[in-house]
Amino acid sequence: IKIVDLTPEKAKASIDTYALLKDKYKEAKLEDYETLQEFVEKDPLGKDFEADVKAAGFSDVEVWNQTITTVSTTYSNLVNDQTAETQAQIAEVEKDTELAKDMKDKLLASLRALIPTDNNRKVVQSLLDDPNYKDKLKLLETEEE
Repeated sequence: IKIVDLTPEKAKASIDTYALLKDKYKEAKLEDYETLQEFVEKDPLGKDFEADVKAAGFSDVEVWNQTITTVSTTYSNLVNDQTAETQAQIAEVEKDTELAKDMKDKLLASLRALIPTDNNRKVVQSLLDDPNYKDKLKLLETEEE
């Protein structure tokens, strides 16, 4: 997971794009591809998908995906704060002497990505407080189930 530094504009654009793509490409078999970039390159609908992402102001699908993932993990943390549990897991991994260093580093990076920055918390909280985005944020919940 690569976390990005959110701005209100980037966060709103990523959510608006998510809402559009979720509906427009609901028949596309996105889960059949390892990455969104692979979908763009190999699926007949991929170029249209990429065009929609770029029309929303994102340079490519990877940048949009990192942004919406950051919004999603931050939103999830605001709704159901798992920070204490995640910090406990980080401490456990840090003191594990049997884990290979590269694996340990990857695991720690993944866990740390689950704890939103103060900036990202503020941005997503402002969206939660915005009646135009509160319901759109709930679209992210169905994705995780």
